[in-house]
Amino acid sequence: MNETKPALLIVADEWEPMQVLTASLQDVGEYQVTHVAREGPDHDLTQFGAIFVYVHRPLAAHVEDALIDYALDGGRLIVLHHAIASAKVANPKWLDFLGIYIAQRDDPAHPWRVVNGTHTVVNLQPNHYITTHGVTYDRTIEYHSSDAPSLPGRYPALELTETEVFLNQQFTDGREKTVLFGFQIADPESGELYMQDRSGWYKAVGQGWLFYLQPGHAASDFQNPNFAQIVLNCLQWQPGMVGTTATSLATSATDESALTETTTSRLAAATAEWLSIAPGPNLEGWQEYPWPPGNQVADAPLPTTAQWHMDPATGTLRCDGTTHTHLLTQELYRDFVLQLEWRFLDAAAEHYNSGVFVRMVSGQRVMHQIETRKNKVGVIMGGTLVDGVLTYLGVAQPGRAGQWKAVWPHIPRAWREHVVHTHPTPVTQVPPALGPSVPTVVHPPGAWNHYEITCIGPTIVVRTNGTVSSITDNCQVREGAIGFESEGYAIEFRKIRVQSIQ
Repeated sequence: MNETKPALLIVADEWEPMQVLTASLQDVGEYQVTHVAREGPDHDLTQFGAIFVYVHRPLAAHVEDALIDYALDGGRLIVLHHAIASAKVANPKWLDFLGIYIAQRDDPAHPWRVVNGTHTVVNLQPNHYITTHGVTYDRTIEYHSSDAPSLPGRYPALELTETEVFLNQQFTDGREKTVLFGFQIADPESGELYMQDRSGWYKAVGQGWLFYLQPGHAASDFQNPNFAQIVLNCLQWQPGMVGTTATSLATSATDESALTETTTSRLAAATAEWLSIAPGPNLEGWQEYPWPPGNQVADAPLPTTAQWHMDPATGTLRCDGTTHTHLLTQELYRDFVLQLEWRFLDAAAEHYNSGVFVRMVSGQRVMHQIETRKNKVGVIMGGTLVDGVLTYLGVAQPGRAGQWKAVWPHIPRAWREHVVHTHPTPVTQVPPALGPSVPTVVHPPGAWNHYEITCIGPTIVVRTNGTVSSITDNCQVREGAIGFESEGYAIEFRKIRVQSIQ
């Protein structure tokens, strides 16, 4: 389903909040909204561009099947608040389809709980269309989720008062979702402060899309113009849409200093300014190295004809790709955010290949590489040092069959020091029939792609064109060079800049 149709369906069993939502959708002027009770619908669902589900009680079996089939066949299913609640345990398919487990209230590890109070919605994707388009955040907060991998930092936030939050919804699909929002809420009984990545997410299902927003208990939630806009953004978002940056956020007197450009980072706010690290006209500040780096094979010479060219007028670094070398910074970087754009030039190249390096050390044998290779764009691969042993990276990457999988098993293994291309088959290669890959939007040769690579402590997070595409949290190498790879295909890089993180 390429475009959202103007006909919308709301399936609900509590109508006051849905009347508010309906009014806000009709105010846009593009949509015709139909209401049905939870025992319905008996309509042809293919006529609807999107379906909202706001059902507190268990779904009728035929409704459960119809909604799941609608999404799998290409529909846009937007699930609101208590459409994920304890009553849905009675439905045999619903929670599994959503990738959610709800424990019993007396579960010692993750008891299901409902907490009433102020729901602080935390924007964990501060340059995504859904989280930013037309949305104003009046503060930033320190956020450290109880989920793993936890990505602590200072994030934009907004408040919904006199509402409720569900604690301890557990992801059963290994976070193959794109998590948009977390929440912060104080338990008025115990005083404990909860922070969990559960306020909003979406994922691909079959040929369609599934969205979930946890706010919405009270009609006042939908009366909040920012939350109403977020709901509308879920309705209108298409892959490839990019949001505004954090500079569009409103600032309060107390938070103005915190709302810096770094709130677009997935991990943390920083204090340093952005610094261009593009090479000089003659590649000053960078050094080219041959690959492989010798050992059992004679040291490979550098090519006699230069293949790296810097155009100061355009700020573009071009690699002709005539041979296999690495271009690395002479300076080493520790904790930082790296942003850059890249594009391949030959649309006819069937299997274009290159990469970006961070924390490269030990004669290039420790190489944390973010692929630009076709079909693996945005994937972290390579090796790191674990207790001094050269070890494959354990990487979480959106995979198939509703799981996040390790791209390289995290087990110590001796490398052939001059060859890194003898890896075992990545475990992400599974039969396509098991399910769709979580999409990472990649622009074709000739068009620019954007990387944001954040390295803090042992964690490396890669965002490809605004979407998190890979995470690893076992990088024990805390400092190294930044670099690019030449591997047989012409590629350009530009807007190369770094921001140090304190």
